[in-house]
Amino acid sequence: MSIGMDSGWFPHFLDAYFQSKAAAELPIWRVYQHTHEDYPGHPLTAEADWDSTWEQVLRLRERNPSNRYHCDQDLYRSEA
Repeated sequence: MSIGMDSGWFPHFLDAYFQSKAAAELPIWRVYQHTHEDYPGHPLTAEADWDSTWEQVLRLRERNPSNRYHCDQDLYRSEA
């Protein structure tokens, strides 16, 4: 399993935590669809584990290559 690079700058402590391998074990991940203007976009799925969420992201990207999909969490983001 991989969750990305182990270095980076984050605006909040929680952002750094959510990029850690420890957070990958939490069932907090959702599939999002977005554009350049509305990142992170809107969630398409309920919360699930990292691996199954990424499987869904990759399936959606393959089926709809003109759309943008990614895996993220929304634990501390407000719904606007």
